[in-house]
Amino acid sequence: ILNAKWQINKGHLAESSLNAANNSLQNALKQKSSDTFLFITLAELMEVKADWLHRKNQPVDDAVSQGLSFAKKVLEMNPRQAEAFIEEGKLYTIAGQSDLAKKTFEQAFAINSNLKRKYQQ
Repeated sequence: ILNAKWQINKGHLAESSLNAANNSLQNALKQKSSDTFLFITLAELMEVKADWLHRKNQPVDDAVSQGLSFAKKVLEMNPRQAEAFIEEGKLYTIAGQSDLAKKTFEQAFAINSNLKRKYQQ
């Protein structure tokens, strides 16, 4: 994911980095399908992809939908996983759904108030 973020920030083509990260995470998930960290990381990857697509004025719906699906999977396993709510908020923000974004950020902050410093601006 870091390589993809770097590629995006430098204005380079990030698709191969995004695909490589996705393939690695999917392979890890096959070995450990109950690891919430993997699902959060997949949600983050989809957030990075959606942001990249948005910057290129391309549709973000599929990436947002996939990311939300990964975040919801985490919340099914652990409803108090604040980072999953953060990823939902970021994805909703990219999708232009500010009301849902605000709601999910508030849920994250209610679980872990320390996240306010990191994400509220």
